[in-house]
Amino acid sequence: MTAVATEALTAEQVVETTIAVYGTRPGLAQVRRNGDERGKLTRTGSDGRTEDVSYERRFIRGESILKDKIRLDQKTPTMEYALIAGEGKTWGLINGAVFTPRSDTSADFLAEVHHGIDALLRYKENESTITLVGKDKQKNVDVYMIDLTDKDQRKTRYYISAKYFRILWLEYDEEAPIGGSATKYTRKFFDYRTAQGTLVPFRTVLLETGNWADSGHPTGRKVTFVNSFAIEGHFFNFTTSGQWLWDELEVAIPSGENPYLMVEQIQKIVLAETEKNSQLAEQEWQRAARRYGSHFSALPAIDIRPSGSGVAVMVRYITRAHERYEVRSRLYQAIVELLHRKHVPPPSKSLAAGDGR
Repeated sequence: MTAVATEALTAEQVVETTIAVYGTRPGLAQVRRNGDERGKLTRTGSDGRTEDVSYERRFIRGESILKDKIRLDQKTPTMEYALIAGEGKTWGLINGAVFTPRSDTSADFLAEVHHGIDALLRYKENESTITLVGKDKQKNVDVYMIDLTDKDQRKTRYYISAKYFRILWLEYDEEAPIGGSATKYTRKFFDYRTAQGTLVPFRTVLLETGNWADSGHPTGRKVTFVNSFAIEGHFFNFTTSGQWLWDELEVAIPSGENPYLMVEQIQKIVLAETEKNSQLAEQEWQRAARRYGSHFSALPAIDIRPSGSGVAVMVRYITRAHERYEVRSRLYQAIVELLHRKHVPPPSKSLAAGDGR
C-alpha cells in the first residue's frame, strides 16, 4: 500500500482535529471521567458457531490509561465472571472468588484499552507518539493513516476519515507465544451516535485475520459489540443514589457580537443554577470512588466553537435525572433574557484575554 500526499497536514493536526470532533479534550475528560457501559457481544468461532454474551463495563478514568480502573462483567449461558484491571494488575472474580485469568484472556481484555479509540484520543496523557503514515483511498473513502506507539512500544494503526475525522477502523497485532506467529486484529467502528456531546460507536466489530504474512485470510473468529447505552444518550452517566447525569445545551451568538461578553454571563448563570447540585454530586462521587483515591469535579464546562452564523457556545453541566428538563428550561429562559438585554457588562480581564473555557 502506497501512501499519497497528505495535503500538508501533520500527525498532530489530524489527531487534534479528531479529538475536537469527538468532543474536545476538556469535554471528553469531563464527560468520560467515569461511566457504565452495557451491551451485547456475539462471538463467532472458527467453526461458525455463535455465542451471545451480555456485558457491563464500568470504569473510573485516571490521569492516564495506566491509572484507569476497569471492571468488565460478562454473562454467558453457562457462567458469569468479572475481569478487573487497576494499578497495573489484572485479576478475575467468579462467585466472589478471586482467580488469575489466563494470559490470552488478560490480553484480550486489555487489548481494548491499549488498542482502542481512547488510546488515540488520550495520546498526550499517555505519553504516546503519533506518526502520519500518509493519506490513502480505501473502500472508496479517503483516510488518514496514523501510527500510535505507546510507552511499552505497543503499536496501533488508525484509519481516520479525511472528511469527517472519525476513526473508521484500526489494526494491531498481538505477539504469539514463543515459536508462534503474530496475529493481526482489525477493530471496526459503525453507526456513530452522540452521547452527551461526545461521539460513541453504537456497534464495534473485532476481526482476527491471522498473522501479518497471511493478513488476507481471515481465521473466522469475530466478536461484535453492540453498545445499548449509546442509542439512549446516557453512555457516560455515573449511576449513584442521586441519579446524576451530564446534560448539555447549545447557545448561538450571532456574528457581530463579542462572544466574550456573553460567555462570562452565561457561565455565571449556569454556575448559579447548578452550584448546589454540583456540590452534592461531587460528594456522592467521592464516597463511591474513595477506594480508588480519585478526584471528581462536577463543575460546568463551556466550549466555544465557530459556526456558520457566528459562534456556538456549548455548555455542559450536572443535574439530577428527574430534574433534567426543568433545569434546562430555567437555563434557557435566563440565557434568552440575557441575549435580549441591550447592555451586557464587560468581561473580566482573564476571559477577555482568552483564558476562559
